[in-house]
Amino acid sequence: MAALPGQFALTNPNTGEAFVFQYFPTGIDLESRANWNPRDTTIGVQPIDYANTAPLRITVDELLLDRSDTNISIESDLRRLLAFMAEDSKLGRPPTLVVIWGVWQETVVLESVFIKQKLFTLEGDPVRAYLSLTLIEFQEDGTNTSVKINDNDNDSGSGIGDF
Repeated sequence: MAALPGQFALTNPNTGEAFVFQYFPTGIDLESRANWNPRDTTIGVQPIDYANTAPLRITVDELLLDRSDTNISIESDLRRLLAFMAEDSKLGRPPTLVVIWGVWQETVVLESVFIKQKLFTLEGDPVRAYLSLTLIEFQEDGTNTSVKINDNDNDSGSGIGDF
């Protein structure tokens, strides 16, 4: 599934279920980080060694869900979005998702959802809410991206961990 121009969407590639937001967010923040480990030293500035990269963190602020013009509750939409964080009994964890906006696509997990309900029907059902999402890049296990280095065993000849 590709988001149309001006759309922001989350989709579950295993079920095909998608949540296409009504409006494009006001901002999308991407955080990419390299991890460095300091070495012990007795004097001077601690030298650092590259360890790995952290998963990309995507923060999306002020997504708007609004049905105030029709006075129809958005509660089912909110529950459907929150279901993306529910544990899948087959996986033992929430499902991976694909976040799509414009030409950008990333496999992620939904780490957090912040909901600020702002307008209600006379019965108290929400008809407008602002949402913030935090998504984390997901990489399947089994790929050789995480290697444990034993600092006490440097005679393997691999060069890893040799200083």
